[in-house]
Amino acid sequence: MPYQREKIKIAEVITRLDQGGSPEVVLALLRGLDHERYAVTLISGLTMNMADNLSENIKDKRIKFIYLPSLVRNINPVLDAIAFFKLYGIFKRERFGIVHTHTSKAGALGRLAAKLAGTPVVIYNTHGHVFYGYFNQFFNKLIMYIEKFLANFSDAIITLSKKEKDDFVSLKIAKPDKLRVIYNGIDLDKFANTQVDIEKNKKELDLPLDCPVVGLISRLEPVKDPLGFIEAAKIICSAIPNSCFLIVGDGSLRSKVEERARQLGIKEKVIFTGFREDIPEILKTLDLVVLCSLNEGLGILLIEAQAAGIPVIATQVGGIPEVVIDGETGILVLPGKPEALAKAVIGLLQDRPRLLRMGRSAQAWVRSRFSIASMLREYSDLYEKLILKNA
Repeated sequence: MPYQREKIKIAEVITRLDQGGSPEVVLALLRGLDHERYAVTLISGLTMNMADNLSENIKDKRIKFIYLPSLVRNINPVLDAIAFFKLYGIFKRERFGIVHTHTSKAGALGRLAAKLAGTPVVIYNTHGHVFYGYFNQFFNKLIMYIEKFLANFSDAIITLSKKEKDDFVSLKIAKPDKLRVIYNGIDLDKFANTQVDIEKNKKELDLPLDCPVVGLISRLEPVKDPLGFIEAAKIICSAIPNSCFLIVGDGSLRSKVEERARQLGIKEKVIFTGFREDIPEILKTLDLVVLCSLNEGLGILLIEAQAAGIPVIATQVGGIPEVVIDGETGILVLPGKPEALAKAVIGLLQDRPRLLRMGRSAQAWVRSRFSIASMLREYSDLYEKLILKNA
């Protein structure tokens, strides 16, 4: 009888599985890791807007799912203490070979609990650059000190971009040998090969058939600057009167964004859809995608848009310059500058040949760099190296 290696037990820990970049990475790991080599457990807290593909994977019999309601995104001393001791108990009982934590809260509680429970390998995925753009200067400093402390409980820290890795090193949060850049990968074919009846889609979305459509697909939160998008939309409407705008997503600023559109007299030009599952179809309906974040780890939406052949206009922050080739696959502008954003949009909408050329370049660019297969190889390689190192 042939010898079979014992499976390595891995826990993937994330605060919530709401729609967004980090849950998609976790989903890819759950689905794509070698299940003959790894026994995978998913540990997650309360989720409000779980994507259908995530809920389907939780039912996969190869994956063990542990629901932890005390693991919440916002700071809550009581629930955080409960979550910490629950995680410690789970790690002590299950004896995982690897605990891989995702996002800040799960990364903080999970790393501490895993190391105290004696887990051999503890990994932290940042899934976003939080040292600026989210909080005031005091909290930014506090987060840096916390991250520096938690780095002592990490065998590896995965950043989404070289820029983020450089910041970890320059701020003396972690040493270079502990840091690894792994770009998010997506199912490129899903976005490239989606067939869409654009006329039908526009009717379903209440968009005029003859208008160029500029899309913002994002959480409507301060760091994403959706109010800046509305200010830019007003300027764009002045130059291109038949332009219209699609905002896909939801968040704490939605009512303010809707009210600002009304105040600027462009309410009829802006369509709000809330969260949607059919992002590949929506992307094919757009002429341009905009991401005006004040900070961004990588911007997985930008990868998706370029995979669909849609050029993007985005802010020059975080890891975005590593995703968008300025002037070739899209245009980069300074953050918090609606006038610059509007100028870039107007320039592309008024130069259709250039817009189409950028779309073709964008598809070729992301295919060379941001595939799921490439991402999975890098994670598996890291797992194996750390297992060998800590054997």
